[in-house]
Amino acid sequence: MRGVRVVVGAVLVQMALGSWACAEGPPAMPMLANLARTGLRFCVIDGQVSMVSPSGRFYNRRSSSTSFGGRREELVTQRDQEGLRLSYTLTTTKRRLSLVIASYSGFTLSQEPRKAKDVVPLRFAQNTPEQTVLDIGDGEAKASYQAESLWHLWILQPEVCRTHLLPLLSQVQPDWQLEQIVADVQDSLIGAAKEGRLPKRRVWRQLVDQLASDSFGEREAADRKLRSLGRPVLGYLRHLDFSRLDAEQQYRLRRILRALSHQTTDDLPEQIAEGMLGDVAIWLALVTRDDLAVRQVSARHLSVLFDDSVVFDAAADAATRQRQVEAIRTAAVRRHLLSQ
Repeated sequence: MRGVRVVVGAVLVQMALGSWACAEGPPAMPMLANLARTGLRFCVIDGQVSMVSPSGRFYNRRSSSTSFGGRREELVTQRDQEGLRLSYTLTTTKRRLSLVIASYSGFTLSQEPRKAKDVVPLRFAQNTPEQTVLDIGDGEAKASYQAESLWHLWILQPEVCRTHLLPLLSQVQPDWQLEQIVADVQDSLIGAAKEGRLPKRRVWRQLVDQLASDSFGEREAADRKLRSLGRPVLGYLRHLDFSRLDAEQQYRLRRILRALSHQTTDDLPEQIAEGMLGDVAIWLALVTRDDLAVRQVSARHLSVLFDDSVVFDAAADAATRQRQVEAIRTAAVRRHLLSQ
């Protein structure tokens, strides 16, 4: 269970991000929007920005460009044996936006200023499984954020994502309702915690153990059950230490992971929340929210995850709450519930 890692430069970061937040929003990307007519669409699958295209399209390399009114767009699509790759660039007098997405090597979105001091340098990358990186700024004023997925990053750093990432992603796919999805995920998490629902990791662990059973029937039953669980179990399976598993478990789990990872439907808030229910880092973020009721429910759920009560006064002043959160974080690391 990994939290967001933040690496920042000097105190200039807050000043820089504050001024950049007031910058003019990014321009529209009409060439990307026109791709919808071909059936290609961008989506978020397992917290990863992905693209889905109809089979039989984009078999040959295609490139196009257009220039008008001080802006230039370039689009290249190509399908090879590994899948579809798309690269797009928009250059205006103020900035250069570039996007690269491939069905086999992830997603990168970047923004570079061009003679405009109010445009924030930004790079958002998801080029390896389970790693999402957002870099904002450059030099001493650079801030870097790392999390498990887009959804984890957004829960852990909502203001950063809302201010800097949302405007760009909204241009990539204008009908995305990313902020609403995140709000629904938080509501689902709080609702599950109120109901006393527990993470299902113990059941998942038992199923993984059952894959090593001497009985073929028991192994097959565990295999089918893990597949039926769908996306919520993906994060847990990916974090397993395969060196501790026998050959049969490794073989079956790799096949299960491939099957579950190749789904092409968008993430649903309930599925996202199910996968986060046992994530201490997520609840440490929720316990800092402005809503008192959310803080209270989150603190109770943290006690459940710790199998012990945690010391947190949801009604205390902000400084006191922050000290308590850091104490809980330290205890979580010590108990191996959270990585440093």
